[in-house]
Amino acid sequence: MRRVGYGLILVAVLAGGCEGPPIAHRIDYIQVMTPLAASNLDGKPGPDGVQVRVFFYRSGQKVETVAGTGTLEILMFDGNLTRADLTGATSAAPLGVWSYTPQELQFFQARWKGLWCYQLILPWGKERPRSGGVTLMGRYREKDGLELHSRPQYVPSGLR
Repeated sequence: MRRVGYGLILVAVLAGGCEGPPIAHRIDYIQVMTPLAASNLDGKPGPDGVQVRVFFYRSGQKVETVAGTGTLEILMFDGNLTRADLTGATSAAPLGVWSYTPQELQFFQARWKGLWCYQLILPWGKERPRSGGVTLMGRYREKDGLELHSRPQYVPSGLR
């Protein structure tokens, strides 16, 4: 009898600690944080991808990180590019694109310094950068057509 009671208490305690961020139907800002250099993901010499943290923010009485209901794409471009290089009619073509639905993003939820984020590992596979680094930009799309972009982030690759 006691074991069942302790088991239920343990389940209740563990389930209470598994909550994720609040879900927001409208995101106000997206932030992509990158490391100072590309990552060696496969253990072989040389970088072959990058690790990122993505934050969705909702403004209100307090700014908080939230989970969204839209699709997240991380776009990777060869070289050190600015926002002007990445938008408009003459925008650069991405070297790689990673796309995540809200259901897929749930698997990557994490806490970082008290904030909810998504920790993603992005291997670049055969599409290796030809310059000394890559520019990453997040693009968030809601079902109603709203589209947000993060600031571009440059990550040196060490490749030349």
